[in-house]
Amino acid sequence: MALLTVSLAPGVFASDVCGACHPAIAARYAKSSMANSVRPVSAASTIEQVGVTFDHALSGRHYEVLRSGGGIRQKRTLSSGEDPYELQATHVIGSGKHARSYVSRANSGELVQLPLSWYTQEHQWGMSPGYDAAKHFDFTRMVDSGCLFCHTAYPVGKQVHPALNGGVDCQRCHGAGSAHIAAASSRKPPKDIRAAIVNPARISNPSKRLDVCLQCHLQSTSEPLPHAMLRIGRGVFSFRPGEALSDYAVHFERARTSERQDRFEINSHGYRLISSPCFAETPDGMQCTSCHDPHGESSSAAVMDRTRQTCLGCHQPHTEAGRQDCVSCHMPRRRAGDAVHVVMTDHRIQRPDRRLPSTGALAERHDGPYRGSLELLTPNLQERDLYLGMAYAEGGADLATSIKLLHAYIANSAKPTPQAFLQLGKAYEKSGNLTQALSWFQKGVSAGLAGPIELATLGDLLLRAGHPKQAELQFRAALPLAGAHLGLGNALLRQKHPEQAVPHWEAATSASAQTRLEASNNLGAWLIQLGRIAEAEKTLLAALAFDPSSAEANNNLGRLLAAKGDLAGGVKRVERSVELDPQYAQARFNHGRLLHALERREKAMAEYREALRLDPNLAEAHLSLGVLLAEANQMSDAAVEFREALRLQPANKEAVRNLKLAEEILKDRR
Repeated sequence: MALLTVSLAPGVFASDVCGACHPAIAARYAKSSMANSVRPVSAASTIEQVGVTFDHALSGRHYEVLRSGGGIRQKRTLSSGEDPYELQATHVIGSGKHARSYVSRANSGELVQLPLSWYTQEHQWGMSPGYDAAKHFDFTRMVDSGCLFCHTAYPVGKQVHPALNGGVDCQRCHGAGSAHIAAASSRKPPKDIRAAIVNPARISNPSKRLDVCLQCHLQSTSEPLPHAMLRIGRGVFSFRPGEALSDYAVHFERARTSERQDRFEINSHGYRLISSPCFAETPDGMQCTSCHDPHGESSSAAVMDRTRQTCLGCHQPHTEAGRQDCVSCHMPRRRAGDAVHVVMTDHRIQRPDRRLPSTGALAERHDGPYRGSLELLTPNLQERDLYLGMAYAEGGADLATSIKLLHAYIANSAKPTPQAFLQLGKAYEKSGNLTQALSWFQKGVSAGLAGPIELATLGDLLLRAGHPKQAELQFRAALPLAGAHLGLGNALLRQKHPEQAVPHWEAATSASAQTRLEASNNLGAWLIQLGRIAEAEKTLLAALAFDPSSAEANNNLGRLLAAKGDLAGGVKRVERSVELDPQYAQARFNHGRLLHALERREKAMAEYREALRLDPNLAEAHLSLGVLLAEANQMSDAAVEFREALRLQPANKEAVRNLKLAEEILKDRR
């Protein structure tokens, strides 16, 4: 679960005061992409078209982009016109030089990404990166503080969430500036004023100097390997210019033999640069600032010229290609594999290769999660087993290796970190071993990691292991976390206290987008059982407006519509549920029941049998199949189904009655 909590930065201030002493630099930097990497919509320049529509054929969804109160609103309906939903963008992410994405911030501080992005190079709207698929995030993708880290300033004062009033500011590269301002204000000697702030150009260690840039640009992939993990005890915004990046985070890449290794991605600049032979063979270390002006470029031509001069520092000029710039051939522009509407410079310096991908159209790839070996980008890592083991568990690249490495770390450590216990529990949970997962997670919580997220996760594991009362205690301790409200409602239902569960599901529905769908679906299902049909319908329609791809909510709404007498509407919703999840046994059963009611017996029987293939313990399906077989005068087979229903539910009166009738008929036939 991603939260927007951040580490407060001591000595940080609002950096708009920097311009008082550095007006020229501040004015130039204010126009740069970094300075404009996030903005409130109301403060952002207007570069996009509004009042337009966008049809996404793969998902069957229709979008509108509307101007609303000086801002931008995105609205979605299904191609059928059903399940409308809209959200107001509060902030733009990205300078707009290549693209601009949109997020909506709730009063809680939670951020949700909107499904459409504006692509400046193509001057058109398109699906946000990662969304061009039949099933995508739509309005459910949360934006966490790790995403914001490279788009905004340090949190100031007592902020719990970054303010997002502007992009990357001076202090992200120069460090906290309050001591510098105090020294200047008290007219200290120039050397003391300079000593009170970090000037990256004066960092003597070339690696640490480069780390100022790599804090944001050392992303080996946007896939959830993960590409990096914070060091234990470090907060998201705790990196300070001048320290070693490896003291802040551990970075990973795919195995060098992986076919995905050479994929070019939108934020791979630094990663691609350090893989260049030129970088490896530069004695004093090539820097990003060897070619780029960190305070903003005056023009593209200026960048080209500075890059050429850097190249000529080691290489002789040559004019075989008839060009005066080095970049066109040796750092070609390519289309990003994870943001296919964007063309950018590949920062891996290389010999010209005609086999390199062109800048032509590229389809978004959805290869599924990476499964394979990980390699460390962080050199000489003493805690190799710990961090590799944690990474293998986090992304699921190789769970068996994760378990092996974490066990080795724990066995060889005099005082292993409790984080290792939690990650080992996560690896066991993902591999299907709930007993071991619960055991290791309990050890982690007992060892001191007992924050709300850990307690709620432990509650989930206890509930899945069949211990609802113990789970309830953990969820109560984790309140008011939205996930704790959701889990507590589920635990109370399991203990047959649904009336106590309802307020917690209601809280989870309103508290967070992360828990809204499941909580709404659970609430709607229970309201159906209570006969509160109007409330249930309103709840389920709201859930499906939020996420139309929910098989569970479509199934429950189908049941509700059928109960109201709208069999056709019920069939339509349940069929959509089956389409969304063909392995969903309950939806198959409900589809069979509705087809049975419509006297489409052959198809109903096929659905009952498919439901039982998927879940042989579905007593209601055995009972309904038995009734259908009895109607077809197949009494012997019907009796078999009634007996199985009774085995699973010995107190089922309908099964008792039907079995008695079937046996009497069979007796009369003898």
